[in-house]
Amino acid sequence: MKRGPELDKGCVALIAIARASTAWITMASSSTSPACGTFSWSQAGVVLSDTAMELRAVCAMGLASTTYSDKLRELVNLLVDREWQARAGAVRAITAVGSDAAIAVAAVQALSGDKEPEVLSECFSGLLAVEGAEALRW
Repeated sequence: MKRGPELDKGCVALIAIARASTAWITMASSSTSPACGTFSWSQAGVVLSDTAMELRAVCAMGLASTTYSDKLRELVNLLVDREWQARAGAVRAITAVGSDAAIAVAAVQALSGDKEPEVLSECFSGLLAVEGAEALRW
């Protein structure tokens, strides 16, 4: 990982590993959470660039498809990620869960707003997909 930026530009390998892992986790119906914490390349505590936004989004979707009982609590943490791509991925994953609690979380995110329109678009799209015409109230 120390040479990560040189060896895996854009996190291509890590994203492929995450996709394969989440597919396996889904098939195995695991009850453990895949890692979706904050991940960025840094040197001496200074963030150089964060190329793992898609990785966090992929892991979030993988987590959403598991039977892990605390998956929604894990996914909520990504809603405050500093990268909009990870926040949008978290919203996609949360709405994929589809439970009443997940719908409420997505609605709060939509009503609270986000500085990036892509995140709000994911909120409203997800709510429409899950709730249909009922989502129009948001």
